[in-house]
Amino acid sequence: MSATASTAKVSRTPRPRQSAPGIDPIDAAIDTACTELRLPSIRDRYADIAEQALRDRANYKGFPLLVRMV
Repeated sequence: MSATASTAKVSRTPRPRQSAPGIDPIDAAIDTACTELRLPSIRDRYADIAEQALRDRANYKGFPLLVRMV
């Protein structure tokens, strides 16, 4: 390997932002899906439900059970 190849820096183009700063794209997608599916209770309480799921260490199968309690 040549000295030039090992010390050369690769310049990378920054990836374009997918969402506005401070807005989580997953939260935005959930909000949109809840609006389209007409699930206002879940949309309004999603943050609380997600926090409870973290506290309960719920997996993807257990999460709907928490939603059911809304």
